[in-house]
Amino acid sequence: MKRYKVVIHGHIVEARTNEWGAEYVLLNGSLVSRKPYAGFYQANHFFDLEDEQGKTRHIEVSWTDRSKLGLGKYHVQLNVDGVTRCKLKPSDTKKDQDCCTNCGYSLNGLTVDNDEVRCPECGKHTDAALLGEIAQADGASDSNKKSSGS
Repeated sequence: MKRYKVVIHGHIVEARTNEWGAEYVLLNGSLVSRKPYAGFYQANHFFDLEDEQGKTRHIEVSWTDRSKLGLGKYHVQLNVDGVTRCKLKPSDTKKDQDCCTNCGYSLNGLTVDNDEVRCPECGKHTDAALLGEIAQADGASDSNKKSSGS
């Protein structure tokens, strides 16, 4: 199963697809859309969510087969109110769960600031909710790394 994750308007949106063409969309861990054989007939997923100000936003998640042959090389696009917000790459849940999505650096044990973890390698900010339990709320271990890492 391939997984694609992003945080949008304070919500975790996760898209999943399996080897049989089934597509699933989860919002904050709850299933909001499921298409059993969507890979065969290119169906998009639609749902609503509230942004930080309480305004309802219309979300569309679509899969595009980049191989054009049904080989499962998908590109997932997320649209908010009809405007493309991001294109997602699949993550390998076995090895990428605690790594930076940009450079692959391990974010395990780093400090959470403003609900984000900053990658010390490339500087990209990753939402702590995407990392799950690996991020620490206190800066004790991070300050030790900084003092010994120069």
